[in-house]
Amino acid sequence: METVKHVLIRVDGNAAVAMGHVMRCLTIADALTELHMQVTFVTAGDDAVSLIEGRGYDCRVLGTDYAHMEDEIPVLKEAIDELAPDLLLADSYYVTPAYIASLRGLCRLALIDDFGEQAFPVDALINFQCYGAEVDYTSRYKEVGMPLPKFLTGAQFLPLRSEYAAGIKSRRAEGVRDVLILTGGSDPLAVAASIAETLHEEHLVGGSSKQQTDRNANTAGGVRYHFLCGRFSKSLPVLEKLTGEDDRLILHTWTDAFWDFIKDYDLAVTAAGGTVYELCAVELPCLVYTFAKNQWQSAEWLAAHAGIPSAGDVVLRKGEAGAVASDGESVDPKAIRHLTDLIHELEQDSAKRDAIREGMKTVTDGKGAVRLARELAAFLE
Repeated sequence: METVKHVLIRVDGNAAVAMGHVMRCLTIADALTELHMQVTFVTAGDDAVSLIEGRGYDCRVLGTDYAHMEDEIPVLKEAIDELAPDLLLADSYYVTPAYIASLRGLCRLALIDDFGEQAFPVDALINFQCYGAEVDYTSRYKEVGMPLPKFLTGAQFLPLRSEYAAGIKSRRAEGVRDVLILTGGSDPLAVAASIAETLHEEHLVGGSSKQQTDRNANTAGGVRYHFLCGRFSKSLPVLEKLTGEDDRLILHTWTDAFWDFIKDYDLAVTAAGGTVYELCAVELPCLVYTFAKNQWQSAEWLAAHAGIPSAGDVVLRKGEAGAVASDGESVDPKAIRHLTDLIHELEQDSAKRDAIREGMKTVTDGKGAVRLARELAAFLE
């Protein structure tokens, strides 16, 4: 009887880093499970345990600091010794080459890397971002004299849930009635609150008279703005207040059936992270913005290759941008005003929305998780 391969997935989700990494790893886990592989999750804290276990997976909590991963090495080694995995798949911006090197020899090692800025002593390196195939990893590894791992790069390996491969598409109304605004599970800078406040102020003062007249003419009854927030969202208090005062603003709590939820909108706004790929899969026209360094390359690539407009960075920074938002950063009101102006422009430009839909078709086919799982399975064989 063939031995079942066992994969440990080391990932974190909390108020600081949100749940995007956990969600994409759950999708990978589902695809691995379909190939009859065993998957166990390992996290620093317990914030994501209910989500992971709710999807049917065991989760080992290390009780460590997610932002200082080298400190967890002793306890992680104990978990590896006990669980005896064939592969450890790590997905964290806090992984260091020294962290990976300390685990060599315990099992095979794979890393999800969104940046391409460092060489890691792994057996497999995964970058399924849209720009991933354009990163010159080979030169980077040769420069430091490190053996080349197996590279799995580009959006062909992008892990979207299997529902996205079923061909679900967003509605195609003549005008825009419903706009969906997405700011992630934690929204650490309260971007959603800033957008809602700006839209509410426009409503109170009547906005640009021409804009308001055009919008009302194009959408009987006016445009409604829907905010989807996770339980860690810093915007919730403001959104709860404003949506009670302005019937144009509507608040939704998070839904696991995201693929079904987003098909009923005409336009979307999202950070240039993993969610934009889900919008591409259902061909829901959108514009993106950025608030962290790891989103810059995606926004540039999507604008250049898929015609998805970007509002740019929305952060007032006091120092160098990081992979996640820092406590010293805040939202730039001018940038939010620019973003809402772009929303209104797209509300009025059906040709532009159609062009974005066409560009989205080139980004992903929704089958990346299956390809990635098959590559990892073959790699372990």
